[in-house]
Amino acid sequence: MKDNQVSPVYDSGWIYRLHPPKGENADRLCLLLHGWTGDEYSMDVFLRTVPARYRIISPRGPVKAAEHGYGWVEYRPGALAPFTDYQAAARDLLSAVESWISQHQLPGGKLSLVGFSQGAGMALSFALTYPERMERVASLSGFLPQAALPPPETITLAGLNVFVSHGARDKIVPVERARQAAAWLKTAGAEVTYCEADVGHRLSAYCHRQLKELLR
Repeated sequence: MKDNQVSPVYDSGWIYRLHPPKGENADRLCLLLHGWTGDEYSMDVFLRTVPARYRIISPRGPVKAAEHGYGWVEYRPGALAPFTDYQAAARDLLSAVESWISQHQLPGGKLSLVGFSQGAGMALSFALTYPERMERVASLSGFLPQAALPPPETITLAGLNVFVSHGARDKIVPVERARQAAAWLKTAGAEVTYCEADVGHRLSAYCHRQLKELLR
């Protein structure tokens, strides 16, 4: 599903799209976070996946990619960004989200995040940095930044629902990184649903159905 009729909003250095409510009782907020070289349109395929109870924001990552598109932290081949870089990006994103909630009178309770690839790394890092603000988080073909990551025993994620999905044939983000992330999150107390399928760097139809159930 594409939602090209929703124009981007330009606000204080951020670009995002605020999708109209799909129902009368949209009392929750969900962010769709694209991967490296994506933009505010890249996650439109998941608009139908998110239930009508959510208002949806699709932000554009603030980092310009060299080839095309955008991201959340600088990407350098062969040098993975540390968790602290993602934490800094999460602080900036939360500040922006608080502003958008105020401007558009959006639901101000707990957030749900759905991220793909680098956007998944961003979503998980956001949840670890602000667990008290989280309701659900989905990591699709993503990872948890390992460098400078604190021990799981030092972070309490009790009650947080996390969905981790990955392709066993992913050549961009090895599936081992998703397995490591799921194990780390479980140790930190999160309620983790793990879905692995025989696909590449994408979400399988089976895992897509599981994601839909989680968001419900």
